[in-house]
Amino acid sequence: MSQNAGPEPKGHDLDRLHRSTWARPDTVQELARHQGWIDPGEWTSLLRVVADVRGRAILDVGVGAGRTSTFLRLVSDDYVAIDYTPEMVELCRALHPGVDVRLGDARDLSMFEDNRFALVLFSFNGIDALGHADRARALAEFYRVLAPGGWLIFSTHNKDGPALREAPWRRADRQRPTVRRMARFVALLPANASHYARGYRNWWRNRPLLEEHDGWAMGRLSAHDWALVIHYTTLDGQVAALGEIGFTDVEMYERERGTLVTSGDDRRETRWWYVVARRPST
Repeated sequence: MSQNAGPEPKGHDLDRLHRSTWARPDTVQELARHQGWIDPGEWTSLLRVVADVRGRAILDVGVGAGRTSTFLRLVSDDYVAIDYTPEMVELCRALHPGVDVRLGDARDLSMFEDNRFALVLFSFNGIDALGHADRARALAEFYRVLAPGGWLIFSTHNKDGPALREAPWRRADRQRPTVRRMARFVALLPANASHYARGYRNWWRNRPLLEEHDGWAMGRLSAHDWALVIHYTTLDGQVAALGEIGFTDVEMYERERGTLVTSGDDRRETRWWYVVARRPST
């Protein structure tokens, strides 16, 4: 699929859309530039579990170019990473020689035995690339491969947050006065015309993949010229979904400051949060 082609609204089109986006050379180059922690929420959520998982087996899902492998390998030498995009697996192996990086899919971790890992990490909202049913399959697989007492960490977009309400002409993180925004748009138009055109085209073509439900939604995302349609969830919806699988001790940390989020908080300005959950010890 070319980077400009829109998906057909059935079957595995969501999966195909995301794989093709992450295989694009510009996406590969962008992810290769990422280093270190993304935000305070990531740092805080990992600090929450590091004492329990140090020196034990870690599974890094959706490793991409290997940003997370840099610091997770400081926690444990028993480390394995997977990504479902061959281009990312190849890049991660090139950037991190000697690291165990495999082609694999979060929805099917049959290459790993039950109770194998002390920590499963799915960073940078990678789980949001999955549709609702596939997301549940991935969470069930994480539960299976975690050892009793093991931890799961992933980040996920907030359905009540600003990202779901954005459009190519309206970005929540751009609060400049209208005159300034228009002047900036005109000034950057010659250099960014192709990106603007691709963004509007993707925003329109991906509309058949949108869904709206109580507690979750499939919505567009501005990243990569609006090429992605991702899963958004409410805090209560995510806690309930984890509880149905069997996870306990669920905590949420907002990405902006790394503070703990509770059900009574105003969450409208939180783009995504980090979920920390545990498989019971018995």
